Amino acid sequence: MIIENLPLEIKEFLEAIEDLGFSLCLVGGTPRDFFFNKSIGSDFDFEIRPNANSKITITQWPNYYLKLHDFFKLKNIKFEILPYLITRVHYLEKAFEFSSPRIEVAIVENYSHHHFEAILDPNLSYKSSFIRRDLSINAIGIEFNFKGSQVESLVDPYNGVEDLKQKILNIISNDFFLDPNRFLRLIRMSLKFDSFTISEIILNQLHLFNLTAISNHHFSEELFKSNPSNFLNTFSQMVKKYNLEISPAYLFWTKFEFPKTIKDKDDLLVFIYSQNEKVAIELTTFFSMPEKKMSELKSFHQSYQKIAPLVEKDYLAILDQSIEIALKNPILKDLKNLDDKKQWRERYQIYFGHKNLLVQWRDWENIEVSSDELFAIDSTLRSYYRYYKTLKKIFLK
Repeated sequence: MIIENLPLEIKEFLEAIEDLGFSLCLVGGTPRDFFFNKSIGSDFDFEIRPNANSKITITQWPNYYLKLHDFFKLKNIKFEILPYLITRVHYLEKAFEFSSPRIEVAIVENYSHHHFEAILDPNLSYKSSFIRRDLSINAIGIEFNFKGSQVESLVDPYNGVEDLKQKILNIISNDFFLDPNRFLRLIRMSLKFDSFTISEIILNQLHLFNLTAISNHHFSEELFKSNPSNFLNTFSQMVKKYNLEISPAYLFWTKFEFPKTIKDKDDLLVFIYSQNEKVAIELTTFFSMPEKKMSELKSFHQSYQKIAPLVEKDYLAILDQSIEIALKNPILKDLKNLDDKKQWRERYQIYFGHKNLLVQWRDWENIEVSSDELFAIDSTLRSYYRYYKTLKKIFLK
């Protein structure tokens, strides 16, 4: 199955870990995607146990697990240690995560992402350890055994492969609803597999989520792992359709129909600013965006709105003045501002609608200004000369 599609060096890396005395089970997205469309990505999540010949207790397990870290140190492989005996490694342009089998015991009235106490137990069955996972299609495992006659074995205690075939998103247990961030993941998964349906079991119990505890971090993470506009529109539709309670800080997401052109936070900022400046400020707070973002966009908008209605006679009036007076004209300052804040140009025209400016930014980009020309101009006005020269070229042909 999967092993035969891995590069030799990756196989040798994983086999060396097995030789340390570990049993490796690949779980999560890689087995899911492999069984769904035969694709193999670059992220590999393994649940690891002591091999079958080891009799390791819960108390012995943390020290036994450290053999993995010693191996990485010996090989000069950098690794990151996370809670719950999770280890992350980047090796040969692949990302690996190794974690211990665990049971998650819910903490009463805790609705955060870490709403549980973890019991790390190396002797858990796959059915017992996989129950903490969210959807059945993400609880499919492939156990590796490089020394065995059967190198790979399917681990599927919750019929995830069958749900993949039926194209349905099913939960494993009602613990799914204890983590409100899984509502966001559910949306992303429904969009990732756009031909899949969310089971009635889930839809009928969406009210079990405490969505007031969604974190901005996880919202942003799931949003940009997905198609942002589809994600936001689906989030809004589900909240409204199923009358779900959300934090007041999230209400602004339900006020708009988001266009397909949205790709990132700056797109979102310009689109929402085009609809409602006050709500755009809420957006910057939500994403902890620098205040400079909003002030620059607002400044660009103000200059654009001043330039947009101008006609030829307005520019000719400037050129009728002496150069000293003309260079002090606010119109030149606005043209320069549109140039200085050019990062907003394309987005602005997408979300505010294109207007045919009589003087376009491409007009002044091709204007050459010599040092001799600038020398004859007051130093405080030199930065506006390019735009004055542009007007001369356009209107005094």
